[in-house]
This record gives sequence, structure tokens and C-alpha cells, in this order.
Amino acid sequence: MVADRNIKKFKNRVNNKLDKWEFKSKFKINFDDVRNVVNQNCDVLEKEGLKFNINLPAYRKVLVEGLELLCLKMENNENPDSLNILFLLNSRNNENIELFELAEHGKIIDAEFYRSILELMYNKENRGQPHEDPVLIFKILYLQAKYGLSDEQVLIDIVDRDSFQFFLDYPEKLPCKSTLGNFRDRLTEHLLLDELWFKHQEQLNNYGYPTTRELATDADFLDTNQGSYGKPRGDKAKTRRSKDGTSMMKNNESHFGFKITVVIDIKYQLLRRYLVTTAAIHDSQITFDFLENYIMYADKGYLGADFKCFKAYMLRKSNIPKINARREHRNWRINRKKALVERVFAVFHEHKQDFTKLTTVKRNQVKIFFASLLYNVKQIITLGKKPHKKNNKKSPELDTTTLFKLIENTPEMVKHREQSAIMKKRRLKRIKNTKEKYISMFKKPKNKKRSKKSNQESQKPNKKFNRKLAYSF
Repeated sequence: MVADRNIKKFKNRVNNKLDKWEFKSKFKINFDDVRNVVNQNCDVLEKEGLKFNINLPAYRKVLVEGLELLCLKMENNENPDSLNILFLLNSRNNENIELFELAEHGKIIDAEFYRSILELMYNKENRGQPHEDPVLIFKILYLQAKYGLSDEQVLIDIVDRDSFQFFLDYPEKLPCKSTLGNFRDRLTEHLLLDELWFKHQEQLNNYGYPTTRELATDADFLDTNQGSYGKPRGDKAKTRRSKDGTSMMKNNESHFGFKITVVIDIKYQLLRRYLVTTAAIHDSQITFDFLENYIMYADKGYLGADFKCFKAYMLRKSNIPKINARREHRNWRINRKKALVERVFAVFHEHKQDFTKLTTVKRNQVKIFFASLLYNVKQIITLGKKPHKKNNKKSPELDTTTLFKLIENTPEMVKHREQSAIMKKRRLKRIKNTKEKYISMFKKPKNKKRSKKSNQESQKPNKKFNRKLAYSF
């Protein structure tokens, strides 16, 4: 009986949704064919029994997405049976939290937006076996970054997990393990990573998140297995050992591998630039191509960096005591803004992107590209949950009843203000009398005479301090 009720509710919801789309002419198809396809699957469910609750909004959301995919495939003259509608209806998948999470990620990424760039890697004029779908491999590498999986484990989990298949739009054929490695090499050989990243920034602008003026940068290590020092490195090294990794000491801790440098904007906290180098390269040797109208906040390690934009770096300690107090306050202000970058590395650590088994810098650049893409998608989801603040607030219109109340209460309000002013005058007079009575308590101590050297040190510097930028220049 419960299954019959759920099936009736499901049929009513589907028919109402299709009636709305047919009235709005959203798809150029025959909606009667869609209803026939859905009803056939309902007949199968009547035998198995429908166990999920159709009233929950999460289930309805997945149901609508499945109907949209079905209508799009019928609009493109494809076989509607290729879409497994039963996946959207059975209880096991509707209780899957990953499905709803990956559905949100898939909408924000929109991998088809990058197809024009990804197809530049392949030469269509050469004869031979057709290449794999680059958008499919792009999505697989995104899943690999999200769940911290290896090449072999990703392909195994795609077969097992229905949520992965839904994210990949039910692929008929999966690529092999070597295809994923060749895809990374092709991206770096054809220099397409920068084009893909700028395409992603264009996508962020379309969502309404442009690059703001204030930026912050910081770096963190991407550790890897260093192996033994007696064995060769570089081109002679084996694939299981790092070819380009170098060692580095920081805060009495040894690191081996690579270094990730990122730049975010402070307003939206979205990642705008990233760079992967070896661990031995110092922060002062890294630069980014930002124009002069941007402000870059960074720590003391970036003092020698050659940035074109305005440099708001934290300064080291000085021997002059007067300037030290000012610099400490300035460094504190910069550190408050720079601390937002640590959230990027926290997300990398959460998704196991702080350790790598890849042996070269180029392959790690592809790894961090998908990790930074994942961070931006998660940040857009959090920004969508926050309510937008409206600066231009209209003054509320007063009704006649509220106006009459204000007019009646005006004499009382005037009396209250006059009484508060009298109390304020009495308080000031009382303070003045106490100062005269106990004047010795309020006297300032006399300054001792200083030598010539101390007077020279106490002179104020010629630099001006801009409090808004927290920078002296």
C-alpha cells in the first residue's frame, strides 16, 4: 500500500513538472513520449516496491535533474533508454549524500565550458583510433582530486559508485590507467594549463565574482617520498622516486618535494593564481603578473619579490625602538588579511592534496590545478549560502497610525533629551571639581633629560603611514 501511494505521488509530480515545461515550451519535443518512458519505469518499480519518500526536497531535486537529462537527450534525437532513470528512483541512490553533493559540483564546474581548449591537444587530421573524450577525463581527474584517489582506484570506484557514474553522465567506456597519465603530459606539453585557468577565471566573472583589488599570497610544501640519497636522481631516477623534488629546512623541520604558492582575493576568498615549484626555491624568487592597481599582502619571506603591484609585505624587526612599535602594529594588520590564505591549504589537506606521488613538477602542476578548481567550487557553494548585503536600503514608509504616535510622544522625547543633557553637564562639573581637589593624582611625570644620541633616535621618520593600507611609504 505504501509503495502504491509513493508511485501515485511520483506520477503526479512528474506530470505536473512536464505540464509546466510543455506550457513554457522549454524543450522542443513530444512530451507524451517522455511520459511513456517514465511510466514504463514505474511499472518496474511496482514489482520491486518503492521505498523512498518522494516528499523530501533532495529526492525531488534529483528527480528533476533526471527529467531534464531525459528531455535533452530526446531533443538531440538520442535513445532515451540510454539514460538509466531507475537510478534516480531506487531507494539506495536517493539516500546517497555524495550524489547531491556531486550534482552541485557538476553544475558549477560545467566541464563542457572547457571542451574547446581540451580538444586542441589532439590532431584530428591523423588517421587511427579515435581519442577518448577529453571532458570525461577532465571530470575523472576532478573526482580524483576531490577524494584523494590514485589512477587505479578512481577507475575501480567509478564502476562501483553510482554517484560517480551520475557525475560522469553514465559513460559507456572508461579510459585506462595510462590514458590519465598521458592526459596530464599532453596538458603540459601543449601549454594548455594557463588557458584553462584563465577560462576558469572567466567563468568566475560570469558567476559574479570578479578579481578584487586586495590580494593575499602564501606558500606551503607539497611533500613526497625522498627515498635514499645513494640512488640517482633526475632523468636517471625510477618512476617511483621523485625526479624534480628538492629538500628544504623550515622551522627546524626538513621537507622534501615541491612548494605550492597561491594568491586569493580577500573579498570573495577565491583562488586567482597558483604556482608549483621545487621546495628549495625561496619565496622572494616568485612573481605574479598583477598590475599596479592591485595590493598584495604577504609575509616577511616575500620582501625581495619583484611584484608589479603595490607591495604590502610584513617587515622584519629594526634597531630603532620608535619604528618597531609602528611596524608591529602594521604587521598585525597585514597578518589579519593574509591569514585567509591558510584556508586554501586546509582544504588541500582535507582532500589529501598535501602529499604527492607524482615525480615531476609538470605533473604536479596538473594535480594542483584540479585541487585549486575544487577549492573554488567549494567556496562558490559557501558564498551562495550567505545572504548578500544590500547597501542601498530604502527607508520604510510610515503609516498614519505610527505618525500619530510619534506626534503624541514628541513632548516626552524632548523632556528626556533635556534631562540627559542636564545630567551630562553635572557629570562634567563633578569631574572638574575632583581634578581640582586631587590635582596631584592627575599631574603627568616630568620627562627626564636625554642625551644627544637618544634625542637623535627619538626623531620621527620621514615616512608617512597609511592606516588604510597598513603600509608606510
